[in-house]
Amino acid sequence: MKLKKALLPLMVGMCCTSAYAGKISVSKDVNITGVVTGSYVYVKNAGAVADADGNGVVDADKTNDRIEASDVSIGIDSGDTKVGEIGYIAVFGTRNAHGVFDSTAANTLGWGDNVVLDFGYVTYKPVDKVTFDIGWILPTAGGEASPSWLNGNFYRGFLWNSEPAAFRGMRLSYEVSDALGVSVEFNHDGTQSTKTNGGNFAVAASGSAGPVDYGVTYFDGYKGRNMIDVLVNSSFGNIDVGVNVDYFLIDDEGKSAGQKDDSAYGAALFVTPKMGMFEIPVRLEYVSDGDTGVYSYFGTATKTGQSVTVTPTLKVGKNAFVRAEVAFTKTDGKTFLENDGTATDSQMSFATQIGYTF
Repeated sequence: MKLKKALLPLMVGMCCTSAYAGKISVSKDVNITGVVTGSYVYVKNAGAVADADGNGVVDADKTNDRIEASDVSIGIDSGDTKVGEIGYIAVFGTRNAHGVFDSTAANTLGWGDNVVLDFGYVTYKPVDKVTFDIGWILPTAGGEASPSWLNGNFYRGFLWNSEPAAFRGMRLSYEVSDALGVSVEFNHDGTQSTKTNGGNFAVAASGSAGPVDYGVTYFDGYKGRNMIDVLVNSSFGNIDVGVNVDYFLIDDEGKSAGQKDDSAYGAALFVTPKMGMFEIPVRLEYVSDGDTGVYSYFGTATKTGQSVTVTPTLKVGKNAFVRAEVAFTKTDGKTFLENDGTATDSQMSFATQIGYTF
């Protein structure tokens, strides 16, 4: 297993069997791939919002639901890079990302309807088993991706919110064997450090041991968050099972004013029973971050959180899928708001999505 490609094989509970279900070759150097998804999002207790109309009535109905094109992306790549060659990959598109920690349906965590670079980098393979990537690269850590269609569940989990998504960086990878790959990287990810332009490094290993795929990453954020992430994935008959655990230790320079806690941890269990073209991805999560805010936007009043997400999914042919989802989130503090403004410690979210890959 090549470490630079470990993210997608290790991603548990994916709704599609491959990152890109089909390819259109326009020349020997370029492959074109893409995806389009349409979604409806509904949050039961979206919270009170401002009286935008000035009529003295809280406009809660404006944040309860949302219709969107969650993912519209086009990718180009040069295919496998041979020894002595330089290859590339770039994915452009829109993204509306929702999480189980959202307070409203309108609170999207992605780039909305603007077309941006999801990720893109060049790859150089100077000798056999060695690759060098530089550009806007993907992380080696994590059990979920930013694009919704790559995950078994529509709503991203607590752990996704804490982990790096994509960032400017460079990575040197070495394939020790068919069952083990290692890497070292330097990056400019700003979510884990107090310095936007530089200072972070990471080391990682991924591979397989019998029927189990695994990945281990240590990410050192410059005067910020230091993360150990472990991901294990396997199959038992028609059931895919994965576990993602991460632990954060926060440098003193990375603490906010008055912050007392310097660590946080979280765990996610992914279980996906499969029956032909039908599957039911289930995700269970527990996080504890004290007053660090690592896993959420809840603030210091909430220290722990749990979530359960269930997503019945039907694959339509090789390139399409239809799915529905219900997610329940609970915290130890009154984090969410009912439509009348009453504080509550839980939230129910629903979603439906139709997607097509090419």
